[in-house]
Amino acid sequence: MMKANKGGPPEWLSTHPQEIVELKKWRKHYRKVVPLYEETINHKEQ
Repeated sequence: MMKANKGGPPEWLSTHPQEIVELKKWRKHYRKVVPLYEETINHKEQ
């Protein structure tokens, strides 16, 4: 893993993550999680 990151820590351990990469990851997960969240909220209200 160190070899893939040029001797540094894995990206997920970095204190300064690459913003664009992180934003893309966030968007990917956001699209999956929001419908689940909304379904849970709607289920609890009933």
